[in-house]
Amino acid sequence: MNNDFYIQNNALKGDDKKKGNKIIPIVILILLLGVIVFLVYELKFNKKDSDKSDEYVEYDPNYKLEDEENRKELDSNDSNGLIDVEETTNTDSNSDVTSSNKAPDNILSNILSNVNKTSNNSSSSNTNKNIRVTGVSINNQNITMYVGQTSSVSATVTPENATNKSVKWTSSDTNVVIVDNNGRLDAKKVGTANITVTTNDGFKTSTVKVTVVTKPVPVTGVKLNASSITLSKNEKTILKTTITPSNATNNQVTWKSSNESVVTVDQNGTVTAKNYGTANITVTTNDGKKTATVRVDVPQPDVSSISVYIAKYSSSKLYVGANTRIYVEYYPTDAANKSVTWKSSNTKVATVDSSGTIKAVGRGTATITATTPNGKSAYKTFTVVENPAHYSIKFTKANYGNSPSYALTVYKNGSTFEDYSRVLYKNSNGITVNVYKGAPTSTKTINENTKTATLVLSDGTEISGISVTYVN
Repeated sequence: MNNDFYIQNNALKGDDKKKGNKIIPIVILILLLGVIVFLVYELKFNKKDSDKSDEYVEYDPNYKLEDEENRKELDSNDSNGLIDVEETTNTDSNSDVTSSNKAPDNILSNILSNVNKTSNNSSSSNTNKNIRVTGVSINNQNITMYVGQTSSVSATVTPENATNKSVKWTSSDTNVVIVDNNGRLDAKKVGTANITVTTNDGFKTSTVKVTVVTKPVPVTGVKLNASSITLSKNEKTILKTTITPSNATNNQVTWKSSNESVVTVDQNGTVTAKNYGTANITVTTNDGKKTATVRVDVPQPDVSSISVYIAKYSSSKLYVGANTRIYVEYYPTDAANKSVTWKSSNTKVATVDSSGTIKAVGRGTATITATTPNGKSAYKTFTVVENPAHYSIKFTKANYGNSPSYALTVYKNGSTFEDYSRVLYKNSNGITVNVYKGAPTSTKTINENTKTATLVLSDGTEISGISVTYVN
């Protein structure tokens, strides 16, 4: 300010009063500009200091030392915003003031430059203002890991343009899972742990649960303890499986029969033969769907024994010319190959066909035998006799000399029969007597109340029940 007045006084004292009159307005203009610059500086930097007093003092990772130096330089420039007039004027050694015509322009240019620098530095300061963190979230849902497995988690810090977005990761149980500063997870043992992310600015947190389990061992194959089995009907057996590897995690299996009407199987591998036939039993692992199959045969049993019999009202005593039927019973009753071949021991007495029909062809005995394909056999003996219905006996009254008597005649099928030796006849006294062939029979012997008699053939065969008639 003293320099300004110095210039003014010298100008008034000079010879050229007109020149001094021109300098006075310029000095006044410079003073006004200086006041304006001072007011701008006070408004801007007092506001900045007020803003800083409202902020939290904390670590800013974007802070740079150069910002502080720039601020100091700005303060220095602001304090020298008004340039000394002596630097912009030349003084004469004779105390005459000589001022460059360009001095006012240089002074104004410097003032405006300082004002712009102040504005720029203020804008830079506002750009570097700290933006606080308001929240954080982990990008992963609940996590399951195997022992020995590694994985990673990540987090999103809000707002997106927060100044300090650095975070810290921690595990609630480092024996189960550990986490490094980059969110890399390392599963150590079976269990659960909470992984928490914490922001360095504001200590905002988010947590995710991590479950560590044993890594499953997959099934690679399955075998059965047999490739084929044979069962009797209603018989049971238990199939056993071998799963590989032996330490497979899931060793559960499912059983199935291809024909449950023949063979059934439960989920414990118990096989039951229901009927005769063949079926396949298949076991399937729940893990990997590995399979193994066993063939189950349930054959019909062979005949273990047989018996032969005739109808209830039939007899093993047959008349010549008669027919009868013989039957077979098989054991067990549901045996396979239920068939026999028949044979007669004496075909002159009786014959037998493939159906078991016997024909009595002559007097005597014959044994009929049945034999199965596997050698089981049974037999029955039959006796064949003459049929008395084919014969008849007649006593005809005759006189042999002076004695009345009866003549004996035997008939077979209506014709005279001679192949006999005698007739056994019950007389009037109830005594059986012999009436011989060709001999007269006394009237005292004859008992007309006797209606039947027994014919004795020449070979000694007796035919009883032959009807007797009398002719007087």
